[in-house]
Amino acid sequence: MAKRYAGTIVIVILLAAFALCVGLASPASAARWNDLDEATVGLYGVSLDGVSRLSSGFPDETWRPWQSISRAQFAKMAATAFALEPAAPERPTFSDVDAADDYYPYIEAVSSAGLVKGVGGSRFDPMATLTREQAVAVVARHTAVDRGYDLAGLSEEEISVVLGGFRDGTSVSPGLRAELAFAVANGIVLGTGDRCLVPQSPMTRIGAAAILIRATQPTPYVLDENDDGATVTLEVGDILKVALRGNPTTGYSWTVTQSDEAAAILESVGGPYYVPDTGLIGSGGVFTFVFKAVSPGEATLSLAYSRPWEDVPPSETFSVTVLVQAGPVDGAIVLDGTSWRLQAWPVSALDARDFEITASFEDGRVGGKAAVNLYSAPYTADAGGAFGVGEIVSTKMAGPEAAMRAESWYFELLRQACSYRLDADGLTLFGEDGAELLRFVATAE
Repeated sequence: MAKRYAGTIVIVILLAAFALCVGLASPASAARWNDLDEATVGLYGVSLDGVSRLSSGFPDETWRPWQSISRAQFAKMAATAFALEPAAPERPTFSDVDAADDYYPYIEAVSSAGLVKGVGGSRFDPMATLTREQAVAVVARHTAVDRGYDLAGLSEEEISVVLGGFRDGTSVSPGLRAELAFAVANGIVLGTGDRCLVPQSPMTRIGAAAILIRATQPTPYVLDENDDGATVTLEVGDILKVALRGNPTTGYSWTVTQSDEAAAILESVGGPYYVPDTGLIGSGGVFTFVFKAVSPGEATLSLAYSRPWEDVPPSETFSVTVLVQAGPVDGAIVLDGTSWRLQAWPVSALDARDFEITASFEDGRVGGKAAVNLYSAPYTADAGGAFGVGEIVSTKMAGPEAAMRAESWYFELLRQACSYRLDADGLTLFGEDGAELLRFVATAE
């Protein structure tokens, strides 16, 4: 049976010309560069199209995948990956990033979302190199909230078990251990080929893109040898990973056999990438292939373990039948794909319009900004007007007293909501007695 894995920080006028050389152009889909190809990005389990959505590269048609990424560059990539609205407050948050800086709206966006902090003294140090663990921590915090997981719930024992799988797991900074463990457990971080995390090393541009892409993909279904012969049901947009053991030092490798018809239903989007069990020469490991369900239909996915130069039957085979459905029945989650900003509530001491409180509905979850922190929760809404939210999780940033009070009120009223109405005026949530609790107006997508 398929298993869904769920649980388990990122100059001035004289440098204007330089700014053009650090990937500031808007990402362009299907961009291609002379130093990056599908084989390279495939080692990271991602695709060129995925990378191009985050960064269009440099004017000389290079992408410079192995170059260290700066804090400013990562802020822009993260804001793009997480679809954060560029922010432009009248007064800059950081003294070394003014409003004329091309990176200003992206740095302000990730800061406002609680994903990054400065380096002290009201500075952001935008051109400083980001370490691997700092970048992973940013992604892990956002992803945990988005998936409804509280990082504080990870015990030290669980963290130690996950990080213990890497030779340098104990070198992760104490304050980032939960984030790194969450990222590993959820497939956001794979480590190096010799089972290391190298947490204090500089994060490369391709490494940063890879973790952001993995974090924003749907939680994958993962198959292994035990699922041979199974039938798997997916929905369009779902991600499927196949992880099979092997040992390339023997000359054997896993390859995919798929008809054109099957590939049109189940598209290969990454891999194969190989992670050895240990750093010892000759040790075995795991080959991982990544697929995405792109259209409804039935597809047979077959893999063979063989030496490519031998004209003999494969040593091992693996095959599954994949049934791809169009998705939820229309109306099952009628609010999905909509975004709103709070306009009114019954809290007379606080005007809802004075705070940035938003609600975006996607894939059965509602989330956004709650005056201070980012939040996320599962929700249900049917065509009959019934509504409900599950456990709300949020980041833990502190803010002005009034904003913190507004946030508490918002969460409380959201929990009380049990019905809704959609009309020309917007989205309104009501309590059990029919009283209006929260009234929203639509925002631009």
